[in-house]
Amino acid sequence: MQKLIIKKQLNCKFIFVYHNNPQDLRFSKSVKERLFIAKNCDQLYFVSNWVMDKFFEGLPFEYKNNCEILYPGINKINKFPKNIWSSLPNQSLVIFLNFCR
Repeated sequence: MQKLIIKKQLNCKFIFVYHNNPQDLRFSKSVKERLFIAKNCDQLYFVSNWVMDKFFEGLPFEYKNNCEILYPGINKINKFPKNIWSSLPNQSLVIFLNFCR
């Protein structure tokens, strides 16, 4: 994580979305790594209660108020906008990162 250098340089919120077992993913395998993530992230999202339970397994607490479960699902889009940037004025840019094993 490099002590969340990116967060400090960009002055941004740091959000994690866990969609797999956190104990099998790089940078969150150990209790120490997951504790660092829990303390330094602005928000943690999990795709199920099981994934959240696996994240907090072995930590000195079972829940934090910056954690939520977001069950997978989307609303159907019948027609994708031709120019997505003009249809989303003044919106924030969201970047998804996926750490592979």
